Amino acid sequence: MILKDRSLAEDAAQEASISAGLQIHRLRDGAAFSKWFFRITVRQAIRLLPKTPETLPLSEVAPVPVSAPSEILELRTSILGLPLALRAPLVLATYCGLTGEEIGALLNISTGAVRFRVWRAKQILRDQLFPKDEAKQKASVAI
Repeated sequence: MILKDRSLAEDAAQEASISAGLQIHRLRDGAAFSKWFFRITVRQAIRLLPKTPETLPLSEVAPVPVSAPSEILELRTSILGLPLALRAPLVLATYCGLTGEEIGALLNISTGAVRFRVWRAKQILRDQLFPKDEAKQKASVAI
């Protein structure tokens, strides 16, 4: 979800594998391999981002599976529409399960900035997915 493009994600994974292979001698604790490799992969993905256009021509967008629920597609589309500065911390925290400290180290930002960006991303998603009129209606039904 960081790159928005499967082929770029595959490129990032391939470059991360090469980089990890060249730097494996620096790994001190073999038990930490998965986190170490994950960080390399995320950094490679972030390095590829400036080359990625913010919007893709319709001809390059992958077809949406018909069997996918509309709510999941709407959420995914909304997440992909977030600015990278908000999308990356949200995805790393929510989907990858990283802590604020780990995300901060990966993105070179403070833990407070991570918390704010995740909060802001969730706020934007909530506002997009549940407009105020709909939210008020759901609140009155719940009462």
